[in-house]
Amino acid sequence: GRKERTAENKKAMKETFQAVDRRFLEGQGTSNPTCGSCALLCLLEGGSLYSAIVGDSRAILVRRGEKGVVTGIPLTIDQNTSHDGECAKVVARSGDPEAIRYNESEVMRGMRREAIKRVGGTLMVTRALGDGYLKDKAYSMWPFNRSLPYITGKPKVSRVEIDIAKDAFVVVASDGIWEHMTNDQVAVEVMRHADCEAEKASSAAVPAKGAKGDKAKGKEKEGKGTKDNIATGLVDEVVRIAARKQCMPVAELRSMRPGGARRGYLDDLTVVIVPLPLIAASKKRAAGGAGGGGEGE
Repeated sequence: GRKERTAENKKAMKETFQAVDRRFLEGQGTSNPTCGSCALLCLLEGGSLYSAIVGDSRAILVRRGEKGVVTGIPLTIDQNTSHDGECAKVVARSGDPEAIRYNESEVMRGMRREAIKRVGGTLMVTRALGDGYLKDKAYSMWPFNRSLPYITGKPKVSRVEIDIAKDAFVVVASDGIWEHMTNDQVAVEVMRHADCEAEKASSAAVPAKGAKGDKAKGKEKEGKGTKDNIATGLVDEVVRIAARKQCMPVAELRSMRPGGARRGYLDDLTVVIVPLPLIAASKKRAAGGAGGGGEGE
């Protein structure tokens, strides 16, 4: 039944994350104990969309609701020190009442006002793959090895039902996107690009007056071949926003090498956008009726 299938999928996603985490630590934990990564996985089965996450990447549904209003419906929560519930879990998990704290070197340099509280004073995210120094004594060191584990590689898994009449896209993106745009702003930007591309495709498919045969077909092919990438359009908008915030030319920001100083202006920008109307046929083939969404730890 639906309930059993949901439980099986959630269990499989959790076990997959934890298996990847174990293999990473076994292979890199000793040589790279402070190396880690966020991870976000979406699974679409029929009309059910599952999300599993560790870290502060984020997934949203782009929904066009009543009167054409576009909104971004969150599928995940950011697992970092800005989330009180996640911070409470870190304290309970480690037994360290000061688990969420400022970085001592920043405080000593008089940066407390600008500093951000982190797990153990070092890591923003409360769950991650890797980062063995905050998980296991085999990969840890002082002062972190006094109160382990601080973080976990166990994901939070959730499920929602897709409404094909309203839900247009799933957007999966790294934290660099969400530092500059809200869920609704991203949804509106994605839909704006999608509507523009649909209009271009529609115009390209209509032959010009008097066009015949191969000439008309060529025009249609040209229209299909020049579709812009919606994800690229979203990234470009984030870069423009970041540049405006710093009062610097977009070209100057783009010219900066990734990492290092650039991260002070613009973090990693990774985006995957999936059009949901393509899964309408899959939903029709799926067995069982629709049920409500659910979340699990």
